[in-house]
Amino acid sequence: MTKALMIRRTRDGNVRVRGDFPDEQTFPFSWLQRELGTGMVEITVTVNHEDGPTVYAFEGFEPHVDGDGRPVKDKNGDVKLNFTAWKCKKVEG
Repeated sequence: MTKALMIRRTRDGNVRVRGDFPDEQTFPFSWLQRELGTGMVEITVTVNHEDGPTVYAFEGFEPHVDGDGRPVKDKNGDVKLNFTAWKCKKVEG
């Protein structure tokens, strides 16, 4: 039986890891979304092409927009995010 990887942020802000980092791991989307904002998690997108790889760092999600291009807000007044549109910045290549 494989031991679970446990990643926890302590009250003092340190990140503690229990277990080994496995070759494959499933991360819950809610956890990724939360930890992207804290800087603990970074996601990159690599585009392989004839001149070599170009790497982009994930910065966040684009907002949902209405037909006029205005951001759509949820019932709490917060801008709804479009989880299928990743905003990235080129970091190498």
